[in-house]
Amino acid sequence: MPGSSHRIRVVLIETIKPLSIKVENILLGKSALRMFDTVSVPNLKRAFQKIDEDTLDMVLMEINPIEDPEFTHLSRLRKHAPHVPVVALLAGNHQPEALKVLQAGAHRYILENQISEETLPAFLLRTFERAVAQNAIRESEERFRLMIENASDVILMLDKGGVITFAGPSTKRILGVDPIDLLHKNALDYLHRDDRRPFLDSFEKAFETGELGFIQFRFRLPGVTGAASEWLHMEGKGRVVRNPDGVRVCVLNSHDVSHRVKLEEELRSLSLRDELTGLHNRRSFVTTFETQLKIVRRTNKKGFHLLFIDLDGFKGINDTLGHKEGDKALVQAAAILKNTFRDADVIARLGGDEFVVFLTDGENGIQIDIVKKRLTEGVDKWNQAEERSYRLAMSVGVVHHDFKKNRSAEDILREADDLMYKHKRDKKRGGTSPVPK
Repeated sequence: MPGSSHRIRVVLIETIKPLSIKVENILLGKSALRMFDTVSVPNLKRAFQKIDEDTLDMVLMEINPIEDPEFTHLSRLRKHAPHVPVVALLAGNHQPEALKVLQAGAHRYILENQISEETLPAFLLRTFERAVAQNAIRESEERFRLMIENASDVILMLDKGGVITFAGPSTKRILGVDPIDLLHKNALDYLHRDDRRPFLDSFEKAFETGELGFIQFRFRLPGVTGAASEWLHMEGKGRVVRNPDGVRVCVLNSHDVSHRVKLEEELRSLSLRDELTGLHNRRSFVTTFETQLKIVRRTNKKGFHLLFIDLDGFKGINDTLGHKEGDKALVQAAAILKNTFRDADVIARLGGDEFVVFLTDGENGIQIDIVKKRLTEGVDKWNQAEERSYRLAMSVGVVHHDFKKNRSAEDILREADDLMYKHKRDKKRGGTSPVPK
């Protein structure tokens, strides 16, 4: 019931007919005055003006189905003020017309023979309380709608089989697909195949516990081309609730973290890549090399070759032509190595002008002499391509390791380094070491 500080504000669209006069007298009576602040207006036009000027709680309107069978005045009132509750005062006790009145827009109706000093105030009070509750629900639904439409998360509702029964409007903005196109589709069909089993395990557990904990998965729409064809990295969580039909469903809130994942991958790549050449750096190579060494020992595979490569005359290039040209020489040397070796081979710059290449043996082993020849041809091709102020040359030390040998990664690297310097010394004795012109 409204407190003393707020009386229910009512507009009565008054006619000179007995029913309107009776209602007005009741509402202006001493007992009703404590609850109602009633203003009478003579017609619909004045009612519109009053509605526009003030905040009203209710409109009372006499309706005579015989005089206005189409309820045109009621329809005009509802169109003008859709959120103001309208109580129809049905003259002549036309009970059969009550449903039509409600369909035309009245919130409630009361028959003429039901109106008295006791019943009318109680009826209007209940109508006011119901309208307040309905307004609260409507405002809550509106806030929820705005939240859903403007959510930065993708909101999906999935049944126990993973079928999408609801998709929020944000799916259009984030996923590039109309929400209606996702309905009745199985969410698992859109997941990366490596993520389906973990997702399904978590999903099934959610229907046991009621909560879908933090989950990560990759999402892509089938048959989509262009930027949208890339896998989106999503993460989110959810809760199992009952939908309006009482069926248990999982509400999944997830957001696109692809940008963050890409940044993390770039940072991870920067920490494992040589900034100048794009090759693996020392840290990356040592980690990979030690891992492969363990695999060789454990699986008794044939083994691998390790090439330790040094760029001849690099100090002379730096001292004579400057560090900028020295950097170019390192980049060119890296390009020659990339073109010489397989994608599966690990090529790294350890630092300065030192490079290493890790080659795993295939089923038939590796013809290392052919590999070295291919490298020499790559260097020669570069030197012959155009006239430059220096020539590239490389000294190479090669070590083969198999499971029968029990050596550490450090010992293998040291041996390859020693062999590389032996090659370099042999070339110097022959007077073939290139220096800047």
